[in-house]
Amino acid sequence: MGTTIGNLTLKDDGSLEGTLATLMVTVPIAIVPDDLPHAFLLSLDPDNSRVRICDKSRIGDARAIVRAPFLVLLGLLDGTYDGDALFFSRDLRIEGRTEHVLALRNTLEEADLTPGEFFGLSGQSADWVNTISDKLLGQVRAFAQKSAHADCSRQKLS
Repeated sequence: MGTTIGNLTLKDDGSLEGTLATLMVTVPIAIVPDDLPHAFLLSLDPDNSRVRICDKSRIGDARAIVRAPFLVLLGLLDGTYDGDALFFSRDLRIEGRTEHVLALRNTLEEADLTPGEFFGLSGQSADWVNTISDKLLGQVRAFAQKSAHADCSRQKLS
């Protein structure tokens, strides 16, 4: 048995629309931002799934660990970044049971969750997290675009 996660919207006619996905991984997975002092420990138990914020030293039970800068992790969650490209460029590192991380990735892509939904939030809390995430990622995108433009300009000058 697996954990079911979803992104459902209540339509005007009272029906639900969205995506449900079942994750067949029931082991803890740690998501460790390189540039923060804490980690996120995902417990994917069918009866009690949760995301806990913990000190990086408390991820010992994790069967898989995903490491990257925080904004890269947010970008993966919202689809800004390509996980495969980040993995092969070593900007995203996976330790332990890679198959568990792949199952998690495939399920999250299928469910199309916002950052707030991923953390199990709803209402104003989810809106706040989504707004902050959107602003941070917007700044990263703008910076990346300016950097790419500057690189192109330098290449034309040489």
